[in-house]
Formats: sequence, C-alpha cells, structure tokens
Amino acid sequence: MQNKDPNFPPAVERALSIFDYIGDSESPKSIKEMSDELKIPYASAYRIVQCLVKNGYLAESNDSVNRYLLGYKFLLAGRMKFNSYSPVLPEIIHPYLQSLASVTGQVSQLCILADDAIITLDQAIPTNTIVMIAKIGVKIPINASASGKILVSLLPEIRRDAFLLDAHKLFRKNTPNTIMDLDEFKASIMSCAESGYGLDMEEYALKVGCMAVPIRTGRNQHVFAAIGLTGSIDNYLNKTAFNLSLEALRKTQKDINDHLSS
Repeated sequence: MQNKDPNFPPAVERALSIFDYIGDSESPKSIKEMSDELKIPYASAYRIVQCLVKNGYLAESNDSVNRYLLGYKFLLAGRMKFNSYSPVLPEIIHPYLQSLASVTGQVSQLCILADDAIITLDQAIPTNTIVMIAKIGVKIPINASASGKILVSLLPEIRRDAFLLDAHKLFRKNTPNTIMDLDEFKASIMSCAESGYGLDMEEYALKVGCMAVPIRTGRNQHVFAAIGLTGSIDNYLNKTAFNLSLEALRKTQKDINDHLSS
C-alpha cells in the first residue's frame, strides 16, 4: 500500500488501494488476501468491500465464493483494466456483435450479472429492428432475461442459491409468460445449464424472443458475460429460424472465446 497522506480520508485511500490491487490481479481476491497484502485491518477491509459491492464497483466472482473482482460500474465507464483474467472492454467484443446482428437481422447484446440483476453493457442494432430492447446500463430482473438465466445457471451451487434469494425479490412480471415462482425458475435455469443457452419466450416483452450463451476468458475459462440475440418471436417459434439463430450465436460465442484465449 502506498504511503498514507494525512490530508486524505483513510477509508478512501484504502478503497483506492483495493481497486489497484484487484485491477492488477489475474484472479479474484478474498478479503483476507486484500487485508494481508495491503496491510488493511480485516474489519475495515470487509466494510469497504461490502460497500463497494453494494454500489457496483466490486463484484463477487461467479466461480468462487467470497472472492472479488472489479464490478460492472468500471465496465460501464470503460475503465476495466485488461489482462489475461479480467473481463474485457465492451469495445473488444463490439465487432463480433455487429457481425452477429448483420447475419441474423436481430439485436445482439453483451450482458453481465450485476448485483441481483442483469445489465446490458453493449449492443448492436440492425437497421430493420422494431422490437423492444433493453437500454444499456439499465438493470433487468433475471426472470425476464435469457442472459440472466444462462449466467445464473452456471454459478456454483452455493453462490447460485444465495444469489437467487436476493434476486427473487426483484422479480417482475412483465408478461403472462414471465416466471415468478422461485422453484419454477430454478427448474428453468437447470435446463439452461444442460442445453448451454438461455431462452426468453415473450417473458421480457410480448412478441419478443431472446437467446443467450456464456462467454469465457482466461486460463480457467471463467464465465464473465453472455452474448445474446433479441428479435421477433417468429424467429423463435419457427424451428428452422430458431436453429439458424442459435447456430450463428454459437459461432460468435466460439469466435469470441477463441479471441480471448489467444
């Protein structure tokens, strides 16, 4: 930790040192590691981390319980530090989204879990789109999101159960198809884990369908985001159109994963 300046609040200096430490790390860090490495009392480090998580500046790792990485606020601001582990800037993935939108004629999106909901970080919109789409940076309940379903389904069991207890409080019934019952939702995301993709059949909005697949990065193939398609429900009710969309989405998934692993 850098030398303290008596003119600066200690808590602010400690929070900034935690940002630098996690941003320079190639894996999520525990509070104990932050406390030991930065010489911050554990109780103080704990309170700072909880405050930063609540406000979106840190996030608990999807793969490891009680280990943390930089949060979605950094991604939205374009300030995420790029290394072999960290989630990449949306600009890195945007060309893939543009290509996917062009091939399918649907909106393509990059989404992450944030707090107890899903957030769209970036999207590419074809000129012919007429469907309702989510705004960048706006939280969406996971029960109305294909990306939310697939990302939650891939969380470690302990992390998933704890996440759902809080996320369930934010469930919103957008349409008659939106799942509100927690047990029913758990069953639906288990099928997502088995198939490898999330699906929204008029659950976010009527006449709109969505599908999403996970994006991985780093040596440990950490799941940090999802890419998805949003379009007319006709693309999802027609089996041939559905399969073509899923094929294009999975090809883009592979291309992005290969890029991030190279």
